[in-house]
Amino acid sequence: MQPLLASPERLYVRLFWCWLIGRTALWTLVSWLTLSNPPMDTVEMLSWGQHWLWCYHKHPPMPAWIAEAAAAVSGGSIGAVYLASHLLVAICMWSAWKLGRDMLSPRLAFFAALCLEPLDYYNHMANDIGHGVALSASSALLVVCCHGALARGGWHRWVALGVAAGAAFLSKYSAVFLFIPMLLFVVVHPRCRSIWKRPGPYVAIGVATLVVLPHLICCVREDFGPVRFALKRSYERDSSVLNHLWFPISFVGSQSWRLAFVLLALAPLVWPWRRRSLPEGDRFNRDFLLAMAVGPVVLHVLVAGVLGVEVREMWGHHLWTFLGLTVLFFCRVDESPRRLAQAGAVALLGGGGFLALFVGTNLYGPTFGRAVQTHFPGRAVAAAVAREWSASHPEPLTIVAADNLFLGCSASWYLEGRPATFMLDGRNETPWVTDDDLTRRGGVILWYAHSDDNRVPEVFRIRFPNAQPRPLILVTPNRGPDLPPRRFGIAIVPPATQ
Repeated sequence: MQPLLASPERLYVRLFWCWLIGRTALWTLVSWLTLSNPPMDTVEMLSWGQHWLWCYHKHPPMPAWIAEAAAAVSGGSIGAVYLASHLLVAICMWSAWKLGRDMLSPRLAFFAALCLEPLDYYNHMANDIGHGVALSASSALLVVCCHGALARGGWHRWVALGVAAGAAFLSKYSAVFLFIPMLLFVVVHPRCRSIWKRPGPYVAIGVATLVVLPHLICCVREDFGPVRFALKRSYERDSSVLNHLWFPISFVGSQSWRLAFVLLALAPLVWPWRRRSLPEGDRFNRDFLLAMAVGPVVLHVLVAGVLGVEVREMWGHHLWTFLGLTVLFFCRVDESPRRLAQAGAVALLGGGGFLALFVGTNLYGPTFGRAVQTHFPGRAVAAAVAREWSASHPEPLTIVAADNLFLGCSASWYLEGRPATFMLDGRNETPWVTDDDLTRRGGVILWYAHSDDNRVPEVFRIRFPNAQPRPLILVTPNRGPDLPPRRFGIAIVPPATQ
C-alpha cells in the first residue's frame, strides 16, 4: 500500500524539477540568443564585481559578486551571467515549493511554485541580474530557513538562518522590510517565546553578524555612502502632503497588475473564493505566513503612507514569492483533474506570453522604432575603441571613462581585458579610478555626441587637457539597420610616459 500512497508525491516532485530545470534553461538560452547587449544592471554589476569590494557607492555587494563569479568561472560568457540570474529566480521558486511541502500536499506545493511563472519579476525581468533578484532569492531562503529552525530546530538550521539573513542584507538594504516582521513574529508568537531560552536564536544572530560585519566596517570607512544613497533615493521627490497618499497608491497599483497574472493562474483552484477552516495544527503555519508573506507588503505600504517615502516599483521584487502558497493555504482548493489542468495551462500560457513578448521585443523592436537598452551597440562601440587605442598604443587599455554609466560599462564588457570603468559625472560611482589614474595610465574617454562636432567637451578638456579627439563613432542600434546611426565621441588620453 505504501508505494501507492507515495506515487503522487513522486510524480509532483518530478514535475516540479522538470519544470524548474526546463524553464531556467529556456529563459537562459533565450536571453543569451536574443539580447544584443546586456541590460543596465547586468553591465553595472559586472563593472562593480571586477573589484571585489565589500561595499559600493549605491548598494551592498552580493549581486556584483555573483555576476563577476559567473563571468570568471565561464571565461567571460554573458550566458553564464544570465544563467546565474535565472538560478536566483529558481531559488525563489524552489523556496515556494519547499515551504509548500511543509504546509500543503505535494500537489498543491507544486502549484504554489508554478503559479509564479507569469510573474514578470521572475521571467522577462530576471535576465537583468541586480539587487532585486538577489534579494528575492536570499529573502526566500531566509523565510524557508526561519520556518525550519522554528518548526524543527537543530544547530545547522539556525546557522543556515544566520547565513541567509546575512546574504539578504548583503543583497539589498530593503531586506529590513522582512527582518522587522520576522523578528516581531519570533518575539511575540507564543510558540516562539521559549526558543529564546535556547542557544539557537543567538547562534543565528551571531552568524548573521559575522557575515555582514566586513560590509558594515566598509560602510563606516566610506562614511555610510550606500546608506546615504538609499535614504536619498527614498526622498528624491519634493516633499508634499499628497505624497502620503500618492506613494502608497502608486506602489499598490504598480504591483496589482503583476499579481493579476498569478491570481488568474490560481483562480481555477480556488474560485469561488472560500476560506478554509484550519485545524489546530495549522495555526502556527497560518501565523507564520501572515507575518512573512503579508507583513513585508503591509510594512511597505505603511512606510509610504506614514513617512511619505517613495516606495519604488522595483522594491516589490522580493515580496511575492509566497503569494501562491498563501492563497492555497487559506482558501478551499478544488483539486479535480480539470481544475488542476486549467491552473497549469493558465500559468504556462502566461509565462509563454511573456516569453513571446520578450523575444519579439529583442528581435523586432527596432524594426518598429522601439529600440531599448538591450539594442545598444556596445560591441560595435567597443570594437571602434579598440581600433583607435591600438593604432597608437601597444600597451593594453586599462581605463574607459564615460559621461554615462551604461555607455562606459557596455564598452568595457566587450573590450579585451575588461578595462576599469571610470564615470566622469562627478558622483563618485567608480572610486577605483581617479583623474590622476587616467592621466598617469592613459585611457579612452567616451561621450554621447549630439552633433557632428568631434571636439572634446570643455568639461573633460579642463580635467584632461592632453585628451586627443578622434573621429566620431557612428553605429546603428543592434537589429535596427533602418534607424539613424548613433554618435559617440571618443578621445584618447595618452599615458603620462608618452
